[in-house]
Amino acid sequence: MTFTGLRDDVPRLLLAMDAFAFPSKFEGLGIALIEAQAAGLPVIISPLIPEDALIPGHWSRRIALDDAAAWARTIIEAVQLPPEVRTRSSHLKFDIEHNFQELRRVYGSC
Repeated sequence: MTFTGLRDDVPRLLLAMDAFAFPSKFEGLGIALIEAQAAGLPVIISPLIPEDALIPGHWSRRIALDDAAAWARTIIEAVQLPPEVRTRSSHLKFDIEHNFQELRRVYGSC
């Protein structure tokens, strides 16, 4: 494990990874998880992660925190996914242009 400190190149670092394991016990929205999905990483998460943090259609698996063997098997499965499954995600829910237009529509209706 490496603690890199404050970074401004997180997207570049995510592109060097094979999968994103997120065994969080306490999580709000999970911005790191959203960034990992946006980088195209398969994600393995705990059941405590809110559904709102998942991009629909993106490869993800929920694993109980007390099942280390399942975490290991699922991480191995994730890193062996074919390239077409590991492509960069682009879902409207997290697209900046879509969100800008949605805000514009909301404020325009006032």
